[in-house]
Amino acid sequence: MSLKAGAIKQAAGRFRRLDQIRGAAVLLMFVHHFCFDLQYLYDVDLGLGRAFFYPLHLLIVCIFIACSAFTAGLSKRQSKRGLWRQIAAAVLLCFLTSLLSLLSGQELYIFWNMLMLIALARLIIYLSQDLKRPLLASWLLSLGAILIASLMTKLYQNSALSQNYPLPAQADYLALWPWLLYFMAIYSWVYFHPPKKLARAENQSKLRFSPLAFLGRHALIFYFVHQGFFILCLEGFTRAKNYFSS
Repeated sequence: MSLKAGAIKQAAGRFRRLDQIRGAAVLLMFVHHFCFDLQYLYDVDLGLGRAFFYPLHLLIVCIFIACSAFTAGLSKRQSKRGLWRQIAAAVLLCFLTSLLSLLSGQELYIFWNMLMLIALARLIIYLSQDLKRPLLASWLLSLGAILIASLMTKLYQNSALSQNYPLPAQADYLALWPWLLYFMAIYSWVYFHPPKKLARAENQSKLRFSPLAFLGRHALIFYFVHQGFFILCLEGFTRAKNYFSS
């Protein structure tokens, strides 16, 4: 780890400014999903459509992936504990959405989304970090992953399996191309040019409570629980309204 990156890391246990940016993305995610649930699950006409939801979704994904790549570039080395926690979260998300889909009869599966992509990127960096040219190796592995995924998709689509065993619809699908390369581009830039301004900002920040930093620090927990909480509240409100209006 370079001296500049080390100074940034030591300024606070975490990168406070990045936590605040990630926390802002969590708030945007709350707005996106709450409005989506109101309009499409509970038939509340908000007058919103693709022109609202798609750009907002794109912005949220860009921020989350950029923050993860930025942190990876500053840290230089991926810890095994953090990597396995990310992979476990991705597997748990896949399991929970599959279980929910089977119980509800709706296709709410998430087999591959932003969480899985970030876990793959961190795995690639972890596998490359002890090699002679780690950055080059990580790029080659990323390109290899994209090529293999594209080849397997084509083979599946052109085979009888796609007719006899079609895959269920997925929610929040995120393609490897171009998002994995977007992660690697930011990671590579920060790897070679860790920003000095961030180090100064971290050193000058007071250790007071920041709601955005709190959201960003616990983004994974909020990611898992927020949608269920929204639906629980909306369902409770709807049933109470129907009860008192009958």
